[in-house]
This record gives sequence, structure tokens and C-alpha cells, in this order.
Amino acid sequence: MYIVAIEGGLGNQMFQYALFISLKERYGDGLMKLDLSFINPFMHNGYELQRVFGIQQPLCTKWEVIRYSEYCSKNIAFGSLWTFVWAVRRKIFGRKKSMVYQADSTQYFPLCEKLDKNRNYYFKGVWANYRYFKECESAIRNIFIFPEISDEKN
Repeated sequence: MYIVAIEGGLGNQMFQYALFISLKERYGDGLMKLDLSFINPFMHNGYELQRVFGIQQPLCTKWEVIRYSEYCSKNIAFGSLWTFVWAVRRKIFGRKKSMVYQADSTQYFPLCEKLDKNRNYYFKGVWANYRYFKECESAIRNIFIFPEISDEKN
């Protein structure tokens, strides 16, 4: 299973979803899910991929987040406690093998090109490096077609 965390504004969500599509193209459709638990409806207009582009994908459960991630949103019960426990665990044992965390949004992980199909991964970051998507650029461009803007404010 591959889970990609979605958060931030529309631009960040687009980069994160583009990684999702890239992983899906490279490794197949089986058990690809999104984690929307970090979406804050009061910031950045909430989850915008569905509203703007009509994107609907399978979502992970809170237990899948707890099992594969090292970060937990406050939207998940005891999220702050889990995040603290994982921070202590990281200091002692290092990162979970399932966790792929990108601290610098432009950083590129060649790891994404050679993932073990028999393992589970949780991706958290922005993924704003073109190398993640260069092989599926046309598919991504076909997904991210903005609707005609009829609102004068926009």
C-alpha cells in the first residue's frame, strides 16, 4: 500500500497528487490511497482537488496513518500523543521503514524510482521537484485542467 498525505493550499495539493499519480503509473493502481487528515478546512480553502478538478481517490483510515506514518494530524484522536511517541521512537530507532518524509519541498529522493512493491509506504512532503513527474507529465497535465472561471473575484 502506498499512502500520500495531502495538505496545504491548492498548489501543494497539486504537487502531492502529482506524486500520487506518478507512483500509481510506476507501481500500479493496487492499494494507492490518500491521507486527507492534515487538511484544515479553515486554512487554504480546505481540500481543493475535488472541488477544482473533481478528483476522488480512495482514502486511508486513521489506523493506516498510525501504522505507516510518523506524523499524525490533530484531526485524528490522540494525534498529538502519537506524534510525540513517534518522535521518541525516531530518536531511539530511526525512521519507520514505511515512512518517506521530505523536509525540503524541492528535494528529490531517487528512492521513489525503486520502491519495494511488497512493502507499505507513507509519503509526507510537498514533492515540488519535476523529476518525480517527468515520466507522466501528460497524464498530470490532463488531470489538472482548470474549469472556466466565472466568478469575478477570481
